[in-house]
Amino acid sequence: MTKKLSPMKPILMLKELHCAVMFLTRIPFIGLWKNDVSLARSVWAFPLVGLVVGLWGYGVFAFFNFLGFSDILSVMLAVGGQILMTGALHEDGAADFIDGFGAGRDRTRRLEIMADSRIGTYGVLGLILLIMLKISALHELIQIEKGLAAFIAVAALSRANCIIIALINSPARTSGLGVALKDLSLVRAVAGLILAQFITVIVLDPITGGLLAVIAIIASILMAAWSFQKIGGYTGDIFGACQVFTEIILLLFLTLWF
Repeated sequence: MTKKLSPMKPILMLKELHCAVMFLTRIPFIGLWKNDVSLARSVWAFPLVGLVVGLWGYGVFAFFNFLGFSDILSVMLAVGGQILMTGALHEDGAADFIDGFGAGRDRTRRLEIMADSRIGTYGVLGLILLIMLKISALHELIQIEKGLAAFIAVAALSRANCIIIALINSPARTSGLGVALKDLSLVRAVAGLILAQFITVIVLDPITGGLLAVIAIIASILMAAWSFQKIGGYTGDIFGACQVFTEIILLLFLTLWF
């Protein structure tokens, strides 16, 4: 007898995708169900959200470029559009991370600074530099007609990259985002990483995609080791910083590679 597929499984996957979209973006994506799935179950869909963010960024660039704006201005507006879509979620984490690790003298002080909603000098200057690097790298890649691939690949890989930190590290606090991902399953994590690699290979090529994946994995492992040394684990800000830093590293690599 042929085994029938359960009708609940696709619905569950849609719920998990919905959870990932609602967490990683500000898209008013309203489902027809009560979303009661945990964030840890939705990590496999993080690369799909990255794909959407990447396509949106390039779409904003193409729109303003079509209107007659220069490439550099169009890229700036595209990056601004991505930040608007994501609610500066990752940038906020990166700024808090830079503040905490830059000004904090010990574990307790670093965690206090990172939990503070205010942004300090380290965070402001660091975020400005990171945004400038992203805009400059994307501008260079657009000049050699690699803009669409770059927007998509780095957005998908960098968001999947954070999954590794949750796998090999533990939460630094007893509450917050870190705790929400402490029960992450290996199967869902690997599924997310494979999906991100598949997207990258499709928009680029197997060699470039493979190299980007290796670089992303190394970046996440280093971030996990650094955060464990400084604060004893990970927080939501660590995830945000990892996404932003990985995105910049991958973009810089692509400017050299091409």
